[in-house]
This record gives sequence, C-alpha cells and structure tokens, in this order.
Amino acid sequence: MKQRSYWRKRIALPHISTRSALMLIVLYVLGVFATAIYVTNDPNWSRWHISYLGEHPGLGADIFNYGVMFGGVIMVWFSFRMHAYLMGENQRRVDVPRIRATGVSLILLLIAIGVYGVGMFPLQYGNLPHDIFGYSIYVLCLVLCIASPWLLPGMRRRFYLIPYVFHLLIFAIFVLFWANISESMYLAEVTTFLSLIWWLDMVTSGRMYRDNSLLS
Repeated sequence: MKQRSYWRKRIALPHISTRSALMLIVLYVLGVFATAIYVTNDPNWSRWHISYLGEHPGLGADIFNYGVMFGGVIMVWFSFRMHAYLMGENQRRVDVPRIRATGVSLILLLIAIGVYGVGMFPLQYGNLPHDIFGYSIYVLCLVLCIASPWLLPGMRRRFYLIPYVFHLLIFAIFVLFWANISESMYLAEVTTFLSLIWWLDMVTSGRMYRDNSLLS
C-alpha cells in the first residue's frame, strides 16, 4: 500500500492539529503579502506601512485587503482551535483551567477582529478606523505578553521574558516614528507579527512547558 507523504497525511486529517494550523496560517499570510507586493502599483510601500499595500486602487490592493480580511476569518477559527488545544483535546494532559484557556482564545479572537478590520477599512477610507484596528492588534499582543504568567503558568521563564524583548523593540520603533526620526512603521508591524507567531509556536510545540505537557 502506497504511503502518503507527511504533509498530505497532516492536511488530510479531519481535525488538523493546532501546530499544523498555525504553520498554514503563516504560509497563507506570507503568500498574501508576497503576491500583493509583487503586483502592487506602489514600489515605495515599505517606506510607510504594510497597510499601504492596500491603499491605492488596483489588483495589488484588492489582493491585500481581501486577503487580510480572509486571514481574520481564519484566525477566528484558530482561536477556537487554540481553546480546544489548551483544554486537552485528544487526551493531552494540559494543566490549563477553562477560564485561562478562554482568556487566551478571547484575546486571539479580538486580534482576529483587528486583522479583519485592517482589511475592511483601508487607509483611503480614513486613518481613524484603520488605525483603531491596527493599533488594537499591537495592544492585544502586549496584553497577551503581560498576562502570560497568569494565562499559562508553569512555562519556562524565558517564555515570559522573550516577548518583552519583542515589545521593547516595537516601542523603540514607535518612538522613532513619533519623533519623526523614522517615517516607517513597517518594522514595527513585522516585529508584532513575529512576536505573536513566536508565542503561539512555543505554546503549540510544547518546547517551553516545564513538564512538556503541551505537546502537539
């Protein structure tokens, strides 16, 4: 009997693992951004914000805005997958009370709404609604960082400390932007994305849990 490849077996599962779902989300996001960058009418988009990819009418902007909106929908689904994972899906021994698993899921759900709003309200519709959703993503990632010791107790110390390095870097970029030393928020947005993916990867991989109870 011919055996299927690793990826075909993983994707064909009726209930894809949380770790695999995270990897697919990362690939999806990179694919949307790469495609939008390739077809954009504005070669100087990186001088400002990633969101400028969706500002000027055209195919590149449509790919970016609709891709981001669909990405928000995917993240809504992922927030529920994360809740099930933390509650010990498939007989995993996960020492996370329901209220804390719900807290993680709720923050991820709000981040998903923020992502959807960024695509729903491109910059040409006004800075205020776009910025509200955009900055809310960063604030929620910071909340996730600060609340981690309560939401996921028992992790290794560096799991709680490394996110602060990410956020100190993001804050430094904000300061440079507000002081008109730098005109770009591109690096802050990329660092926010990396901090969230790192956090989720550490949780779903189990590498930061002291007794390795969070295994995919």
